[in-house]
Amino acid sequence: MIDIALNSAKRAGKLIRGHYGNVKEINIKEDRWQDIVTDVDKESNEIILSTIKNAFPDHNIISEESKQKKTSSDYTWYIDPLDGTTNFATQIPFFCVSIALVLKNRIVLSVVNNPWERELFVAESDKGAALNGEKIKVSKNKDLKKTLVNYCHSNTLGGIKSIEKVYTTFKTKARSFRQLGSGGLDFAYVACGRNDVVLRPDIVPWDVIPGVLLVKESGGKVTDWNGNDWTLESPNIVATNGTKIHEEVLNLLKKS
Repeated sequence: MIDIALNSAKRAGKLIRGHYGNVKEINIKEDRWQDIVTDVDKESNEIILSTIKNAFPDHNIISEESKQKKTSSDYTWYIDPLDGTTNFATQIPFFCVSIALVLKNRIVLSVVNNPWERELFVAESDKGAALNGEKIKVSKNKDLKKTLVNYCHSNTLGGIKSIEKVYTTFKTKARSFRQLGSGGLDFAYVACGRNDVVLRPDIVPWDVIPGVLLVKESGGKVTDWNGNDWTLESPNIVATNGTKIHEEVLNLLKKS
């Protein structure tokens, strides 16, 4: 199964890299006016869907860019064929392909491919996480004042208002508080130690699920905003390097 995920992510990434700076079609999504979709999103989606369907025709697939009929299988794939579409369309080189496989309620594998930087993040349950084949671990930083806090949210009024409150609380506590525009890479960067905290007040499954396994398998910690273990039903998420920073973040969230 990991081979199929890797093959899909690499092929989609090659397509995306080849079209960087040459987007032919940009449309606004009907249900989310601040979100866009390009012809490249759709082509990448088709590559991934066809690869998975050919290998596992009975599996469920949940993708940002298409609706699929639910099957009786215990396996479900979560796909974001181009995570960071706005960045990609405006030639900001921070985007990725995100794929995860869930067995019942357990994430068993994830792949996050950053085609521009040629960085391939991979995690398998109980097997650790890797970047371009080399094992990765979260950082050992314990000081929130030395930490970049990344946040991401959907463009809903609730999500925006929630993060505004959080920003007010964190702006004097952390070194920086920013939104980079690609949830998959936000989590991947925690996994490899480049960043220590990701916050999200709402859950978009294809943006979050691949990164959850990466962070956990690299030694980090993932909970909801109340400190409960994160599950597929959780309403929000905190992912950190697992040091005392995690508890500090949770305490600050309670004040938000």
